[in-house]
Amino acid sequence: MRKFLTGLFGAVMVTLLLLAPAIIGGAIETHYFLKATVSAVFSDEVVVTDKNGEMWCFEGNGFSVDDEVTLLMDTNCTDKIKEDDKIIKVF
Repeated sequence: MRKFLTGLFGAVMVTLLLLAPAIIGGAIETHYFLKATVSAVFSDEVVVTDKNGEMWCFEGNGFSVDDEVTLLMDTNCTDKIKEDDKIIKVF
């Protein structure tokens, strides 16, 4: 029984090691950074414009028009469709 469990554990570890790059790589590829400039501030809603002219908004405080920000974005696993990307964090 011990030999069986050792073999099973080894097989699981080898499988995880082989799949790890694909799992980690997929997670990393869904996130990217985007630089933008604050265009407008309405109470706690902040509107920013990126270099391509795309406008994004998020809730936040302490931002002023013309502030430069960096957005951590999530592609939603649709690399070629920008309309469904989400802001994860603002720096």
